[in-house]
Amino acid sequence: MKKLHIYMLLPVLLFSCARAGDSFDKLKDKLAGAKCVRLDFLSIIESDIFERIDTTRGTAYIADDGRYLVVLGDDEYLYNLELLYSYSKVNNQVTIEKIDSRTGEDVVFVMRLDSLYNTAVVRKDLEYRLVKKDSVFESNIPDSLDLFMEPDKLVLVEIKYFDVNDELNRIVFLRQDFGSVCDENRFTPQFPDSVEKIELW
Repeated sequence: MKKLHIYMLLPVLLFSCARAGDSFDKLKDKLAGAKCVRLDFLSIIESDIFERIDTTRGTAYIADDGRYLVVLGDDEYLYNLELLYSYSKVNNQVTIEKIDSRTGEDVVFVMRLDSLYNTAVVRKDLEYRLVKKDSVFESNIPDSLDLFMEPDKLVLVEIKYFDVNDELNRIVFLRQDFGSVCDENRFTPQFPDSVEKIELW
């Protein structure tokens, strides 16, 4: 299974953080008002220890109520506000966890950027730095994030951060679509009949 860091970051697009007073505000308002967002992206993890770069293509569908489906290479992550399904096509195995909506928010921590991070403008309309607030003690979130946007199109271009293993994670966005509503079928588990199920409750 791929690292979960990637899908934890994606819902940043649906929720506003500290107001920067420029095009970033317009982008956040545009995304926050969307009923459904589709994101095509590259997940790039650079490891100095292993001297390698791992690049994986992914697609995410995020509903305004917090549900999401993320396909990352051969792995799939589905959250329907009650259950989190982590599916590995290679292993033909799905892990199912029963979590409430608050726990779901903890998993996709960037849904709470207002309470977790302070925002600084690095380059107006182009680059922003989000730094974890001193009052926040969660150890499973990045201490800081770098966000890059394209102001003319009001789209997010890239997110960069270091994970707990001190590896540089980059999310490069290839496509961003805003639909009126999400297809409900996307949030219905659809795995092979032969899949091995591991229930964690």
